[in-house]
Amino acid sequence: MCMEQYSITTLNSMIREDLITEDLITGRDILCGKWLNVESFPPKPPIKPICDKYFCPVCGFEKVNTIRKRVSFQTNEFQKNDGILHLLTLTIPHSKDTQLEEMYELLSQSTRRLKNSSVWRNRLKKELNSQFHYNRYETTITPSNSFHLHLHITLGGYNIIDTDLWKERLTEVWRRCCDSVGVKKLPSNKRGVDIRVITNGTYTMKLNEDTNIPKKQDSYSVEDLKKILTGYKRIEHFKHQDFSLNEIKKYLKKYKRVFQGKKYMKVYFDNEDYRWKWSEEQRTLEGLFV
Repeated sequence: MCMEQYSITTLNSMIREDLITEDLITGRDILCGKWLNVESFPPKPPIKPICDKYFCPVCGFEKVNTIRKRVSFQTNEFQKNDGILHLLTLTIPHSKDTQLEEMYELLSQSTRRLKNSSVWRNRLKKELNSQFHYNRYETTITPSNSFHLHLHITLGGYNIIDTDLWKERLTEVWRRCCDSVGVKKLPSNKRGVDIRVITNGTYTMKLNEDTNIPKKQDSYSVEDLKKILTGYKRIEHFKHQDFSLNEIKKYLKKYKRVFQGKKYMKVYFDNEDYRWKWSEEQRTLEGLFV
């Protein structure tokens, strides 16, 4: 099942109205993207308030879509010039009772320690002939396990590495880093770290179909839940199989409380000669935690 076909502007406007109804956006933000002074007398130039927030259904799509295009262009150009992309994924075990705030802090602290290790700075980067890397958090949600937060790090270099060997090396370091910051249950040797060669720099930022709402799957992203919450009124005979409306609202509010206002993506350059290829405004990139 899917929504009727709407333009992005119309769809965003409809979503905004639903979020207002459900009290997920309030205050000044309810005016965002809505033309004002259209029929004023005496006539005034119409204005369109823009909050420029990632959680805004009107602004968020445009901001994230712009970021995806920037990163895709830069990484594709890098690959055209014999660059190679590796995707490193880091996770920590947790239970359904683990708070998202705690999970985020432990993952962030462990990652900082990993990047300060000699294995990362003096061995991995050199073997890759690293030019840059960037981070991106991803969150999925399941009824059985609540939030599952993990971190994707895309590394751009000119050498290909033995991913099996480096999975073992990084797993050992990652477990030590997690232990040092107080992670109660350490990551397993099989699931704590994954590293692989990828052909698309936007692998970790894959686009969701804007008009499709998942009927059932193993896990839902935050973006999926937003579609469920804002799309349920426009789907014939729609009944969600895993989440009630109240559960969806609860998850989104928790998620927004932890991540709103945070910058999650920053491009780190290892080669100053390569930096000029990225424009000044692209050195720090932000986007949704989805």
